[in-house]
Amino acid sequence: FESSKTIRSDKKNKLNSPLNRTYISSAANNIIRAATPAQYFPQVSQQAKDKHSLPLNLESVYTKINGELDTDYYLRLLNSRYEVLVRDVRLELEILAG
Repeated sequence: FESSKTIRSDKKNKLNSPLNRTYISSAANNIIRAATPAQYFPQVSQQAKDKHSLPLNLESVYTKINGELDTDYYLRLLNSRYEVLVRDVRLELEILAG
């Protein structure tokens, strides 16, 4: 995998998609900064997953399948996040509509 610095410097990199971002505190970011998702996802509470529109089966979604190309892996992750965000936006709109 590419380093975060390399990814962030390439504005066209798929991982710079808004689908791959969520706001967290600077304290939380400092804690997970050097960790891989596989290392810190198990520590993320279900409430935090819900609040950040992360897939329910987070660990399995973010596990790369043997033989899966990096581009396919990243697209699968972004598609999964997109589906969850669409679901959450629809639910919020239903609540607002009453």
